[in-house]
Amino acid sequence: MLRLNLTTRLGSYLEPNLEEIWNIEPGDMIDSMLPWWEAGFRIHIHSNGDAAQDAVLNALAHMPNVRPRFDHRFVFEHIGLSSVVQIRRMKALGATASVNPSFVYLRGDLNAVYIGRNRTAQAARLGKLLRYDLPTTIHSDLPVAPADPLLLMWIAVNRFGQAGEVLAPEERVSSEQALRMVTIDAAHVLGMDDRIGSIEPGKFADFTVLEENPLTVSPERIRDIGIWGTVHAGEAFPAPPKTQ
Repeated sequence: MLRLNLTTRLGSYLEPNLEEIWNIEPGDMIDSMLPWWEAGFRIHIHSNGDAAQDAVLNALAHMPNVRPRFDHRFVFEHIGLSSVVQIRRMKALGATASVNPSFVYLRGDLNAVYIGRNRTAQAARLGKLLRYDLPTTIHSDLPVAPADPLLLMWIAVNRFGQAGEVLAPEERVSSEQALRMVTIDAAHVLGMDDRIGSIEPGKFADFTVLEENPLTVSPERIRDIGIWGTVHAGEAFPAPPKTQ
C-alpha cells in the first residue's frame, strides 16, 4: 500500500491571500505512483481539495496506459471537496473512496469563513458517491477526530454542523448505507472483504456487539448507542463496567 499526501488544494472560488501548497506537485505524481502501480500495490492517495482531485485523477488515468490492472481499488482518501464530474470520472477509472465526514461536523462551520458557506456545506459528498455507485467507506483520520464508528455513522446520516444546522441535506445517507460504510464496504475498499466486514462462514468471527440496533433507533441517537462488548475469534468479551 502506498500513501501520498496532498493538502486541501482548491480550484477556483478562493478567498484573497489564501495560501495553498502541494505536498507532491502534479507533474511529479505519475513518477511517484508508477513503481508501486507496476508492482501491484494498492494505492491510497490523501486528496482533499477539488484541484487535488483533478491532479490525482489525471495521474490515475495514466497508469493503465503503462500497465493495465483490474480490480485495483485505487483509494481517494478524505475527499473533502469534489465535483460530480470528478466523482463520475473516479467511477469510470475504477477508483474507490474513503471519506472523512468530519469535514462536515467539525469543519463545516469553520471552513465557511475561507471557502464560502455553499462550498463547505457540500464537503464529503457521500450521497453523490453512492448515487454514482462508487465503493465508499468513511474514516476518522485519527487524531483529527475520534476513532468512533458510531459517530462517523451519525455524521453521515445527519450531516449536522457544530451549530446544529443540516449541511447539504441531499448528501445524507441512510442508516443502512452508513453501517455498510463502516463494515463490509470498508473491508471492500481495503481489499479485505474476503476476511472481514460481515458475519458469515469463512471470515474472522470478530465484531462489536451494540446495545441497540443502529438501523432502528432515530438517526439523531446513533452516536449515543452503548457498546455491550466484543466478540473475538468467536468468544464474547463484555465491556468493563463504566466508571463514574
